[in-house]
Amino acid sequence: MKAYVPQHIRIQETRRKCLRFSFFIILVVLSVAGVIYGIFFNPKLLVANITVSGFDQSLATQLQDTLRAKKILKGLVPSNNLLFVEKDDFASFSNSYPEIKSIVMSKDYKNTNLSFDITTRKPGGVWCGEGEGCFIFDTDGVIYAKQEASIASSSLGLVIEDSNRFSTLLSTVEGKEMPVRNILDAVVAPETILTFKNFLTFFEGVGTPIKTIIRRGGNTSTALFETKYGGVFLIDSGRGFEETKRELTAIKDKLNFKDILYVDVRTPGRVYYK
Repeated sequence: MKAYVPQHIRIQETRRKCLRFSFFIILVVLSVAGVIYGIFFNPKLLVANITVSGFDQSLATQLQDTLRAKKILKGLVPSNNLLFVEKDDFASFSNSYPEIKSIVMSKDYKNTNLSFDITTRKPGGVWCGEGEGCFIFDTDGVIYAKQEASIASSSLGLVIEDSNRFSTLLSTVEGKEMPVRNILDAVVAPETILTFKNFLTFFEGVGTPIKTIIRRGGNTSTALFETKYGGVFLIDSGRGFEETKRELTAIKDKLNFKDILYVDVRTPGRVYYK
């Protein structure tokens, strides 16, 4: 048997339940609002300073502009909130500043500071294309700057030319259209750079400095080493430096490298010369 509860008491109880539920909803809303504020609008999370090392500090202004241009939730959320700043936000800088090799970004939440440690490319040599002029490539073989007339190719040591002059020097009719190269294209493999530099050191040591290394188009290991005296050495760098060096050493006392027109040492155990 159910006990009788007067109507006015039932109404009061219903009101209390509604008040408790409303209070609970208000707490939830306030908690969510607090979290949203803490994540999105907390001034203690907004970037106060940007520091740059390894590059011109003036870059910090452009990094700040990049942050301002970023849109979060259609611009409702501050774009310089540390929680939402990502390295990918600055990916375009590799195109604007090809001399930049890598960017390491770190966040200091205590001081609301963004730090950028920038590594710039180190010159590896000069690459010249047919009708394209010459560019400077880095130690990874990536071209990143146009060679200015004030910079002598010889000052960078390694000069690689991809052109049909390869065929011309060998008196052949072979020729093909050279690929067009752009900034940030890889034009030579790092291991090939090392091999080429070993050959340059060797030829310098035997009194026959190399002026230019000429390739058909950059897609082969076969290269012509053009000496400063006008002769050429046809070398397959894929054979490895040490093996080819042994054969060159064996013939250097029999041939005057300064007077030769052409030496082919691509085939193991065979040397062709003129």
